[in-house]
Amino acid sequence: MESIQTSSASVRNEFQRFNQSRVVSEYIWNAFDANANEVHLRYTTDDLDTVQSITIIDDGDGIDLNSHELTFGKFKDSPKRAFLSPTIKGHKGLGRFSFHKLARAVIWDSVTSSNSCSIKIESDSLNNYYVDHKREIFSPSRTGTRVEFLDVSDNNISGRFLKSQVFPILMQEFSWLLASSSRKKIFINGEPLNLLSHEKKLANFSLSGEYFDVVLVNWSEKPRESSYVYFVDSGDKIAHKIHSGLNKKNGFYSSAYIQSAFFDNFDFSETDLVNDKSEEQNGICEEVKHKVLCLLKDLHDEFREKAADKLIDLYEKEGVFPDHSKDSIPMQKWKYESLKNTIRVLYSAEPSIFSSHLNKTQKKIIVKLLDKVTVSPSDDLFDVLNGVVSLSGEEQSKLANILKDTSLGNIANAISEVRARQEVIDIVHDLNEQHTKSTKEVGEVQSVVENNLWLFGEQYHLLTAEEPDFEQALRELLSIHGNEEYYQKGSVKHPDKNKEMDIFAIRRNFDVDEKGNEFYRCLVVELKRPSDTLKDKHLDQVQRYFKVISSNHIFNDGLHKWDFVLAGRKITKDPLARTMIDAQLESSKSHGEPGLIMKTDRFKISIKPWGQIFSEHSIRHKHLLKHLESNRDKVVSGKDVLVDKAVLIGKAIGTCSAE
Repeated sequence: MESIQTSSASVRNEFQRFNQSRVVSEYIWNAFDANANEVHLRYTTDDLDTVQSITIIDDGDGIDLNSHELTFGKFKDSPKRAFLSPTIKGHKGLGRFSFHKLARAVIWDSVTSSNSCSIKIESDSLNNYYVDHKREIFSPSRTGTRVEFLDVSDNNISGRFLKSQVFPILMQEFSWLLASSSRKKIFINGEPLNLLSHEKKLANFSLSGEYFDVVLVNWSEKPRESSYVYFVDSGDKIAHKIHSGLNKKNGFYSSAYIQSAFFDNFDFSETDLVNDKSEEQNGICEEVKHKVLCLLKDLHDEFREKAADKLIDLYEKEGVFPDHSKDSIPMQKWKYESLKNTIRVLYSAEPSIFSSHLNKTQKKIIVKLLDKVTVSPSDDLFDVLNGVVSLSGEEQSKLANILKDTSLGNIANAISEVRARQEVIDIVHDLNEQHTKSTKEVGEVQSVVENNLWLFGEQYHLLTAEEPDFEQALRELLSIHGNEEYYQKGSVKHPDKNKEMDIFAIRRNFDVDEKGNEFYRCLVVELKRPSDTLKDKHLDQVQRYFKVISSNHIFNDGLHKWDFVLAGRKITKDPLARTMIDAQLESSKSHGEPGLIMKTDRFKISIKPWGQIFSEHSIRHKHLLKHLESNRDKVVSGKDVLVDKAVLIGKAIGTCSAE
């Protein structure tokens, strides 16, 4: 029996915070510290799943019988302190005593290249150990050590506990090391220990004739090791490591491995007084560091982008994003894409802004504020961000571009569609002002409108045109809802049922009112040729349509809301011909909607001169229209060419909006 200069109680006091997982980790680290490549953990259980035995076997250098006292004869000291290896863990000289948390005693059977030995320590006398020659139970063909934990069953540890608590910790502890070399392995009852879930990215490059292979690993969860860059020689041995600078990047856990024969005999010492490295070698090493750190930064940026996209998807599913349904399609696209890009940049700079601990209301507030400043950017935003977010110059420039730069791709399509819409508006204007007398209602104004229903609202689907009567309108309405079999001729009962509407359309997707009720919005438009100013008699036509619809239970079933619009070049100046128009416009002023004639919960009637429609378009798209050329070339075209062009543009817009 041999002793160390301390008491058993003093040894025990050092392990108050040790658990069984750490005990197993310590012994596996001892194996790798002894240059092992393979470590085998074996355990057995009885019929009640109680662990009966645990052994750990490695193929390392073994314990030298002639110098065992340097390891076992000292407490809180270890010969490993003399080694500068970047992977040495057991330099505190404590791990070998931790077994008492797991077993009554432990026996090391070890073989080196020159001798063998057997060492035993018992838990009730941790300050004593017994040395003998190797037992016959351990006869490896090469060097190595076998550690046997005795009377493990006394601690009543279950196999389930090992699987659920200990082995996952081993994954966290050793994954970074196992990833450094295909030779490094841990087996549990013959099965290899899985690494933490991860993604690998490979790269290679050459410098001054030296070749370097790079493996970048992005771990799905945090390993026990910090984020390092490891320099690996041709023998798969880690010769050096440096911090990656990414340890404080929340949610991003990385390791980088650079392997090259260049590191076989490279001295990584920082001492300049005794240093045989040439300037060229130093230069190559620094360039290698720079390249790999840049690759890691790119990996981090890629990770942040993916994480931001996942966050955006989550926010969409949770209904956090603001409702832009009242905006036009291009405005919706612009606001949506701009908001998403702003979130991506801010998330990349400071993920904690979008903490998973936020409740839905808090998320909505943050996103709504970002939505506002994205549409109407202000330098005040950067003053706020600089106080709470560490935006680099590059990130701040990127965010500024998203908010202010009109050439960004995320708004290019929106601007393109607004430009196309503006072109249609210019055509309608020319038809009304340049071709006032010759432009017809049917076949010209009507053709333009039925292909450009966005002039009266977004996402309308044309049901009927070219002056359908109400029987035909009802048939089309029932058809789109899949209820065509309910249609029977004569279903519409009203003296004006044979009146003919210019445009009858419906939104295919339902809307939701303020009470949460779903409904479909329908549109009826009465068009007038440019040479015919809008008068009371025209308004009377629209009101007749309203009476037919509102009096029929199939049209007025609570599932539909109706907009009736009288549209033309302008309202007549003749006071006698616009008496009812003026009176009803005046009575509806309180609603604050220009052109409103009448409004109920399910019905609305409006009169809209084309100038008002053009103005509404400009107001809705003012943030995008300012990016269009202020001096567009004026092209004078014939009336037929204008009509055909507006129809083609409208069809193209409809195709884009549907995508």
